[in-house]
Amino acid sequence: MSDVTLQNDAADLIRIENTSNKHRFYRCAIWPGLFGDVSLVREWGRIGQPGQMRLDAQPD
Repeated sequence: MSDVTLQNDAADLIRIENTSNKHRFYRCAIWPGLFGDVSLVREWGRIGQPGQMRLDAQPD
């Protein structure tokens, strides 16, 4: 079994407001594709819960 390490560039943002019970996360990452393309991945949601994800392929 081989270990695969993915290198990606990502930016994580966290917003916590206890007075209004807001505990959110936001992430933007760039994932390399198999054929030289890249994808912009955006993920957001409540901290501790599965978030929503959007994947936008970028040919160049």
